[in-house]
Amino acid sequence: MPTFEDRPKLAYIDAIASETLRWRPVVVGGVPHFTKKEDTYMGYYIPASSIVLGNASAITRDESVFGEDVDAFLPERWLADDADTKEHNIDACGFNTTALKDLPHTGFGFGRRVCTGRIIARNQLFIQMARMLWAFNVDAGINEVTGEKHKVDDMDCTEGFVTLPRPFKAVYHPRGQWVTDVIAESGTTHDLDHAAILDGAKKERAKA
Repeated sequence: MPTFEDRPKLAYIDAIASETLRWRPVVVGGVPHFTKKEDTYMGYYIPASSIVLGNASAITRDESVFGEDVDAFLPERWLADDADTKEHNIDACGFNTTALKDLPHTGFGFGRRVCTGRIIARNQLFIQMARMLWAFNVDAGINEVTGEKHKVDDMDCTEGFVTLPRPFKAVYHPRGQWVTDVIAESGTTHDLDHAAILDGAKKERAKA
């Protein structure tokens, strides 16, 4: 079962997470910010007491940065071209920064207002995606009316400040009995000292 120790070798999983956040940003128009004083940015005058939006949809669809196929879901766009020829650099969060391109991210805000929980969120995205792909074959659910496989509309999202995909049918098939066996074995933690585990993780983090 994938763990965080496997992350340096699974850069493609992080590429999937980055592409998901780019392709369908949760806050399409960006979070509003308020200017305390006037400013000039790239030739544009911004008066004081203005509301400024970082348009996530526009930023993540800049063809000069992401290529002409910005509407396509392509995790490969985040992978560095010459990663195999370089010595891998792993940052404090386990990111293989050699294998991944440093492209703009909008999912967690910008500058000093960037989300302080972004590292936790990215860690969760990685481990959940990695284990889901490891454990399951995913298929479209069956439409109860037609009896055919449900067709997912990737533009079928909720409306509002925060946009989320509407519920859709999907079926998860364990890839084998070995999946159930491994999960059952690794998931038995009721007799473990969780405080000791957290303390050990804290000490390991301090060494990094």
